[in-house]
Formats: sequence, structure tokens, C-alpha cells
Amino acid sequence: MKQNDYKQWHPINLICSRFERFWLKGDYIYISKTACCQMYENRKQPLAPKHVYRKRVTSNALIASLIVLGSLLIGIIGYKMTIPAFDWYDSLLNASMILSGMGPMIDPSIQLTKAAKVFASLYALFSGVTFLTTFGVLIAPILHRFFHKIHLEDGSSQ
Repeated sequence: MKQNDYKQWHPINLICSRFERFWLKGDYIYISKTACCQMYENRKQPLAPKHVYRKRVTSNALIASLIVLGSLLIGIIGYKMTIPAFDWYDSLLNASMILSGMGPMIDPSIQLTKAAKVFASLYALFSGVTFLTTFGVLIAPILHRFFHKIHLEDGSSQ
């Protein structure tokens, strides 16, 4: 194959790469331009080097952190706008407690409006989905490497 059929790859571009196969040559990975957007190598390809795996885990951890931070901001602003008795610290506390699955910390003497109750219930549902999504984003590169390694050891690459 010709040198111009391959593209030098940097690990940060792995998230939305438009390539299929890669070969390790020295410290660089060369990828052929034969497939559309793949995040991970398929079962016919060799296991990615450890530095690529570490970059995947790091980038997924960054994405998961951004998801959690964005969800927390939604909760803080929502609680502050729907419950006027809350200051920013109370809003942060309640958003954090709901997002972590612990439950709200609302003083019983505070009367909640219907809008506050609707927001709290919708935010609780949203937080459950956010938890599952964040866990999936964090565990994806680990599970992929585990199953890819098992598949390569099986020798059944059909």
C-alpha cells in the first residue's frame, strides 16, 4: 500500500474518526480511509495500543464529567427559579442530592408551588437517565477492550 493511502493519527481524533484499519509503525498509528465513522476498532482489527486505550478512557471521563456538570447546572438553576426561598447553596445541595440519587433536602416548612413540584419530579427522572448515561460513557472503553481481547484470544474472527 502507498504511503498516501494512510493518515497519521493523533489519539484525540479517535472520537469521530472516519477510518477503519490502523497499523502501528514506530510511535505513529496509520489508518486506512475505507470506512465511515468508527469510534473503536472492529473484531477483525488488532487490539489498540495501551496509549490509545488510555486516551479513550480519559476522553470518556472528560465527557462524563461534562455531562454531570451540565446536569448539575440545570438542577441548580431550576431549583433557584422554581423555589424562591432557596438560595444558591440550597439549590446546589438539592440538585446534587437528586443527581446522586440520595433524594431532596427540602425543609418541611417551605411551601412548594406546583411549578416547583413539576420541576423536581422531571429533574429526578432526568437525573436517573443522566446517571445511566454517564455510567455507560465511563464503562464503554473498558468493556470494549475486555470483549475485544477475549475475542482475539478466541481466534474466532469471522
